[in-house]
Amino acid sequence: QHVRPACPEDADMLGAIHYRCWMETYAGLLDERILAARSARKSADRFRSEGCRNMLVALSGETAVGFADSVPLGRGKGILPKGRYTGFTY
Repeated sequence: QHVRPACPEDADMLGAIHYRCWMETYAGLLDERILAARSARKSADRFRSEGCRNMLVALSGETAVGFADSVPLGRGKGILPKGRYTGFTY
């Protein structure tokens, strides 16, 4: 098992994980229409269009088993330090 930067070629695997996590987490909590509008393909297309920038993928062999993204954290003003933080982890 290892972690590496994600690339656009990972988008289908990441989309499948993202979709599965949403279905498992939000079934019974969110309106079914919201969940019905989601799909692994839509998630994969979004990740692909963004080039999987700022994402890490966790692999078991060649199979993605999780991922995380990070986003810039302001400009060091206010109470938040300059740097990065995790946007989401699956």
